[in-house]
Amino acid sequence: MKQFFRFWAVVFAGALLTVSCVQEDFEIMPGQAERTYFVYIAFNNNLSFYGPRNLAALQRGATRANMGNNNIVVYYAVSGEYPKLLLIKPGLNGQGQKVTLKTYDGTQRTATVAGMKQAIADMMELAPAQKYCMTISSHGMGWQDKSSPYTLLQRQRSLESAVPLTRTDGGIEAAVTRYVVQDGSDWMNMDMIVEALTPKVFDMVNFDACNMACVEVAHALRDATDYLVGSPTEVMGDGFPYERTISRIFRDDWDGMCWEYYNFYLNDYVLDTDNETYPYAQVACIDCSKMDELALAMRTVLKPKLNTVKTMSVAGIQYFDTRKTAYPQTVFDLGDFAAKLQAQGGISGSELNAINEALGGVVSGVYTTPQGIWGSKLNLYPINAWSGLTTFIPLAAFDTPRNGYNLNEAYFATSWGRAVYGD
Repeated sequence: MKQFFRFWAVVFAGALLTVSCVQEDFEIMPGQAERTYFVYIAFNNNLSFYGPRNLAALQRGATRANMGNNNIVVYYAVSGEYPKLLLIKPGLNGQGQKVTLKTYDGTQRTATVAGMKQAIADMMELAPAQKYCMTISSHGMGWQDKSSPYTLLQRQRSLESAVPLTRTDGGIEAAVTRYVVQDGSDWMNMDMIVEALTPKVFDMVNFDACNMACVEVAHALRDATDYLVGSPTEVMGDGFPYERTISRIFRDDWDGMCWEYYNFYLNDYVLDTDNETYPYAQVACIDCSKMDELALAMRTVLKPKLNTVKTMSVAGIQYFDTRKTAYPQTVFDLGDFAAKLQAQGGISGSELNAINEALGGVVSGVYTTPQGIWGSKLNLYPINAWSGLTTFIPLAAFDTPRNGYNLNEAYFATSWGRAVYGD
């Protein structure tokens, strides 16, 4: 990939906690770094093809000018290989290169609380820093579980074939919600992610995964990180353009990270496998520390009017769930939901203003292209509203179980559902 002068070097991780010999042209920077950026690539699935591409993008961005006294550590799990922990830093030629800090054995399970916690502990030991942030890169479906017959994944299957997912602890995950991270047949949900990320280590968590910029996920993470950067829609397999976002990350510029993602896909991205442009991107930065304030504002307005919400018309509300089915969509723009509820007489103008004020205090770096995409260019849809967060609307249609799965029941069990509508 790069041309290097080769010699035996000793790589010091942080304050000389670990020493390993590697045949690399690697720049040694002893001492604790200012920030370590931890990228958790869980591609032991049909995203495995994109693993080397994501690594290459990280290396392109890891120039001396971008990095300063900072680290990039990658947990790298792709199909057919044992997971590895990689350190990416500038070589003596100023360009990014990688060395292996640790290779895990076959007992390491990427999509488990214990597996993620172990990787985080190893990262902190081998690349200590004053501050940490994280990208989680894999599949994602917001707050809904893989076994939900309403998810985009299951909508491509016969409802009769939708079966509960066997959890990694041996139980049945029929009503556990918010899934993200796939490792073969193992999946994590947001409760597991939150457990793995607490006590809080990372001041920013970026989901390089689809459908994660939703209130249900952001509220769940409120004690696990300060900021969430993510998309409400599909994220391309090449993901966030790391070669552009790294310089923003090491300046703590989360809004700038959003801009780089949006601008890259709008103006510059060409998929080399088909030589096609894909100018479709929606993104936002969410201040998770203020999610309780948003929940209180929503609760004050919506809890007394739950029946009104359940019976409202969702026609014309900006959706991000593109499958046309016999039941309603499940992913809507939060700001547009509130606006349409007010237009239908469900809430007053002052109540709408209260929601918008709270929402404006939570989101920033809100960008969207004119269209969204699901799966291919055959499934494009207009984006007329993007407020920075999506929401589920607990319509009466979801009170009836489908294949034994009650979506409203699952929703009201989330931390967000309890905060807004619970007793």
